[in-house]
Amino acid sequence: MARSAEVEIRGSGSSWSVFHQGQQLGKPQNQYEKACISAGVWERRLSARDRACLCCGAQFTSYGIGHRMCDACREDARGAMV
Repeated sequence: MARSAEVEIRGSGSSWSVFHQGQQLGKPQNQYEKACISAGVWERRLSARDRACLCCGAQFTSYGIGHRMCDACREDARGAMV
């Protein structure tokens, strides 16, 4: 089972940064809350991988275990729920 990418928030006062494997990701943030949001975005980006769509089999970039349908099939499914 794939694990999500682990990131770390480091800093104090008005300078907070997100790190992954010792490397700083992106720009420093001036608030801890903003760094937390940035960390979530980076975790998602780092855990992205190509998967086959469960409906049509096309390859697409998936951002997690709950993202298993390509955009076209997801849009078709939304239309069917109306």
